[in-house]
Amino acid sequence: MNVVVSTVGTSLLTNLLTPDDRQQGWYQILRDSTNLREEQTDAETLKIIDTLLERAEIILQSEDNKKISRISAELNGILKFYNNQLKTNENDIHFLISTDTAQGMKTAGLIQKFLRKQGFFAEIFTPSKLCTRDTQAFHQGVQNLIQWMDSNIKGYKDSKYRIIFNLVGGFKSIQGYMNTIGMFYADEIIYIFESEKADLIRIPRLPIKIDLQIFEKYAINFALMAEGSLLENEKMNIPESLIEVDGELTTLSPWGLLSWNNVKHEILSGELLPFPYIEYTKEFIRDCKSITDSGEKVFLQEKLAKVSGMLKDSQGDIVVLRNDRGLQYEDYNETRDGYKVAHFRITQKIRVSCQKINNKLVLRRYDRNHEKLI
Repeated sequence: MNVVVSTVGTSLLTNLLTPDDRQQGWYQILRDSTNLREEQTDAETLKIIDTLLERAEIILQSEDNKKISRISAELNGILKFYNNQLKTNENDIHFLISTDTAQGMKTAGLIQKFLRKQGFFAEIFTPSKLCTRDTQAFHQGVQNLIQWMDSNIKGYKDSKYRIIFNLVGGFKSIQGYMNTIGMFYADEIIYIFESEKADLIRIPRLPIKIDLQIFEKYAINFALMAEGSLLENEKMNIPESLIEVDGELTTLSPWGLLSWNNVKHEILSGELLPFPYIEYTKEFIRDCKSITDSGEKVFLQEKLAKVSGMLKDSQGDIVVLRNDRGLQYEDYNETRDGYKVAHFRITQKIRVSCQKINNKLVLRRYDRNHEKLI
């Protein structure tokens, strides 16, 4: 079975412009509003978009594959991938990557409707801020896309699905990143030359191995940046290509995040990292050594990195933990050695008991079944 990830552009709109439409300035209007979200788009532009989508839907309903391939780059790639036999592959899964814009989301919605009519499971993912309004927003959008890939597509890959990146459609700025992302997540990347009769270009996954040395040396820094940021002077000697510096704060660049996501399992599934503002009791270390699922160990250390980063930013003030809805930090009624015992959530079932002692959060027990191990 396949998981097909398609980048979505606006060819479904621009390919249906008539000479009269262009004379009325519709192309210019679409181009000028490319990066606008729906609430930012004026009524006239939305009416133009909806008019073009109505024309497109008529062609999609005709199920004339030649016409469909001419109006939609994304569907051209999908149709050629299946040799125009969509109905025989209904167990495949499709994800449509849309820009965070009115045109992108509306176009993806129509393509989704078409694929679902063919019997496919088809979902749209719109990474927040994924647009080309400005460099900072675009990079944040790419990071959101990479995190989604790690949380979703990696799971399908681990379940033996074949991952296909369909990059026939979409904007060039996004495709450049998707090419590199595909080398980590996709089994195959497909393109089509700009010719109606052109065949698919198939690029197999290249064997990429990341040098672990820099990530092992600065594992704490990378784990903290994956959950938040560092002060500029904490970046040490991490290569500039892996980080972004904004004023005093240092975060992972899209390439840094992509690389970290592909090495973190090997690093975080090992010994507990000595995160700032956190200490471990012997009992907690013993509990963690009994974890047999490496994925559980990785998830735990990611949560500890989040807690550590929050405490570091607040200089040890646990109020930030109490205010975080995901952690659900609460006190027990018990005390040990004169200090209150509290707990916070790792998952819905797993809790960590702890004590705030001086300026450190001392982790006491790792409780898998919420048995109130204190």
